[in-house]
Amino acid sequence: MITQHEIDSAYGEINSNPIALLRRLSVDNLKTCKELALIRMISALEIFLVSSIHEMFLSNKSPFMTQDKIEYHLSEVLSTNDIESLHLKYINNKCRQLHSAGFSDVSKFYKKIFALDFKNFHTSYNGITVSLKTIQKYHSIRHLLVHKLGKVDDQFRKDYNNNDNVISITHDDIVAFFNNIISFSAFINNHLDAQKIVDISDIDEIYSIKFDPLDSTPYMIEPYYSIKLKKERHELSEILSGTEVDPDTSNIITIKLQGNYSLIRRYYKDLKKLESKGNIKIIENNTTRNNLVFQKKLKSYPFNEVQAVMNELPEKPWEKHIHKKIAQKLGWSNSKVGNIIAVLLTEQDTKVSIEEKEIEMSIGEERDLNISITPIQAQHCSFLNWRSSNQLVAKVEGGHITALSLGTTTISASVNMENKSAICKVCVTN
Repeated sequence: MITQHEIDSAYGEINSNPIALLRRLSVDNLKTCKELALIRMISALEIFLVSSIHEMFLSNKSPFMTQDKIEYHLSEVLSTNDIESLHLKYINNKCRQLHSAGFSDVSKFYKKIFALDFKNFHTSYNGITVSLKTIQKYHSIRHLLVHKLGKVDDQFRKDYNNNDNVISITHDDIVAFFNNIISFSAFINNHLDAQKIVDISDIDEIYSIKFDPLDSTPYMIEPYYSIKLKKERHELSEILSGTEVDPDTSNIITIKLQGNYSLIRRYYKDLKKLESKGNIKIIENNTTRNNLVFQKKLKSYPFNEVQAVMNELPEKPWEKHIHKKIAQKLGWSNSKVGNIIAVLLTEQDTKVSIEEKEIEMSIGEERDLNISITPIQAQHCSFLNWRSSNQLVAKVEGGHITALSLGTTTISASVNMENKSAICKVCVTN
């Protein structure tokens, strides 16, 4: 427990009390702001170090393949649908442990897993050498400010040859502090970037959401923001690609998301809920293809039903409640027609391609065409209209071709909304 004498010594007053302390803080608020800036920056550095471990795990698991043993309850294993869930449980638990541990433990983890020794950090600022010891000193200062009201203890004096009674931070100290922390972060980042694995074929569509946090603290963009999906908790860092702050307004934030689409959708719903409560204001919801608003749980319908709705849809813009008029005409429910229209809206930017541009087949031969549909999230609800220009030569059903007689025909696959099609020329020989 801190004694009255220690409080008096720290604040330079005899018989300090709450009122005297409040008066001193009101007069000396600049000093307090400097101390808070140092405390928050060290906290941000700790978050960066742990978040980088999480990000590296998602990018490249090779460094983590050690002989360490971990335990799972049988119920956890049996209730897990895929191994990826166990992977995420491991790294989330490890990051929580490191977050609670000290800087020294995090440093040891980086050395063990990434072969990154923090002792190799060296730079200079204003002609003064900056090293790991500088960063450690900042952590020690933060500890004294938070836990001892800034009073210097014997250990600090011994480690850093400091004879002061209390921590004193000048303007130049703060500037140097920020520069050195940024240099140290860049040192970490550059080393980890060299170990990351980026598979171009696995790069997902990037979704961009711009919003104004109004007067609230934008906690919803923190990497550790919790997202609940199918009874499991995930962190924003799993889908966070980056954030940008508008330089002109300084309060408009653009957050970029990439990866698990269901998780992105769930996060967007969280933002919409915050907007309904008046906590934030969503300004734009941009994607390179599909709009998140239209990505509902879409059912699959037979092509003839989709075609029937398409035939009834007039040119845009559609009048209000157009789905009800079409439903009444077709004798279907309003929800069924509404869902089919939602599918068509989702498909308006869907593209299909056929890998084979020209093939040769023998009479009686059968084969499947290799097709691809983009974007990925449209694959479950895309309706393709397959057609053979000469059904006497070859017929096609769902991409499966059957050669019937000698000749040439063109097989086409088109997407409903825009009549976009991909083609393959088929030559049938003996």
